[in-house]
Amino acid sequence: MTVRHTIGDLIKEGLLYAERGKGTFVAEPILKRDLSMLSSIIDDMRKTGYKIIVKVLDLKTVPASKEIANKLEMTTKNKIIMIERLKLIENKPFFLEKSFLPYELCPNLAHDNLNKYSIYSLLEDKYNSALDSGNISIEAIATNKYQSNLLQLNKGTLILNLVQTTYLKNKQIIEFIRAAAVTEKFKYYVYRKRKM
Repeated sequence: MTVRHTIGDLIKEGLLYAERGKGTFVAEPILKRDLSMLSSIIDDMRKTGYKIIVKVLDLKTVPASKEIANKLEMTTKNKIIMIERLKLIENKPFFLEKSFLPYELCPNLAHDNLNKYSIYSLLEDKYNSALDSGNISIEAIATNKYQSNLLQLNKGTLILNLVQTTYLKNKQIIEFIRAAAVTEKFKYYVYRKRKM
């Protein structure tokens, strides 16, 4: 009885899962991220001891489209750096991210090692950018063909769609991000407090 109760508790915590007629198995760990902190997913995951691989899929300096110019509060005459990266944990893809940054604030970023370093660490350490805050929205969406192929999911699988605008201390926008996260890998949480 005690063993059955303990197994039930471990299933509730997500450490085990049961399949009817087959047995009880060890579940893959769910990665927890505190969204109240403005931090890099690469730095967060490396601190947990997991092997993280980052693959740069696309990297270019281009004139800002009308949509991205609006998101970064600039004009289409300005140049931006667009970076698309796929992040793998223990060799399994879990995070697909496209970042847009104002070229004038980090002109050599395209030449930095974006497979090894997080964009945040490069912005702070190399470009002396004082990161301050970010607005993020999260929603569940079905994968399209492109996302499915890269994240190794069936087309139409639910993923978390994250959209974030990141600000410097002077309130200037430094980055606009669109990302897709595999839902079974992540659990996000935020500390909330009652307004007085």
